Amino acid sequence: ASYSSAQDMMGCGLRWWLKKEKGYTEHPAWWSVGGVAVHKATEAYDLGKDGTPDGWFADAWDETLAEQVQASDVDPEFWRSSRNQTQDWWLKQGSVMVQSWVDWREESGWDILEVNGRRGVELPVSPMVGGIRLKGFIDRVFVDTNGQVVIMDLKTGARKPDSALQLGYYRVGMMEEYGVTADWGAWFLPRKKPGEQMVTEDIGKYSVDYIARLTGGFKAQVESGIFLPNTSSWCGSCGMRKHCWAQAQQITDDTPIPPGVSV
Repeated sequence: ASYSSAQDMMGCGLRWWLKKEKGYTEHPAWWSVGGVAVHKATEAYDLGKDGTPDGWFADAWDETLAEQVQASDVDPEFWRSSRNQTQDWWLKQGSVMVQSWVDWREESGWDILEVNGRRGVELPVSPMVGGIRLKGFIDRVFVDTNGQVVIMDLKTGARKPDSALQLGYYRVGMMEEYGVTADWGAWFLPRKKPGEQMVTEDIGKYSVDYIARLTGGFKAQVESGIFLPNTSSWCGSCGMRKHCWAQAQQITDDTPIPPGVSV
């Protein structure tokens, strides 16, 4: 299970079931295209690819947009956006975010860690924990100026995550997969102004047992076959909304109900 999959399950069981069991594709969102493109562009920089922030982002945007168009039958005119941050907004701001990353990298003095012979850029992890195979890619693994290993995730949203669980999930994945321990994690928030973009988190509490309790519960819920909706203010922006029986005016073939909750 990837962290995003586990997050879906913990946040809304019905959302997880619609995506993983029924195979529905999420309604596309411009923030997803933009976020993936920024990630790809920063990877190009850290892997030593020739170019500029504008060029890296433009190439990544074109590639990501083409992938999304191919994967969805929804016209881009109707893709989701947040606060009018549509295609035009991302085309202007995406390269600015990439430039922010480049500036921070050149000023920080932090080095990317070589983990078992591979560079700590999009580092894959896939160990078994709590009866579930963790799957993920760690954005970056750094060594800071004090010699400490730091797991970093880049977030292109307007705010940092409320919880450090994702960093803890990666901590356990890296420990189990590579035998490398990081007690510190960090978010990089390129929308913030310089000096506020990098936020560190103490992630030492996230042990194998801690994550196993979550993944064990995740496994038990899947085996139970009960996937309940979590109706909240987030429903309005959910990419599974049109398939959600809890949000539908009437039940159709496109709004299926999990067998475990049918009456």
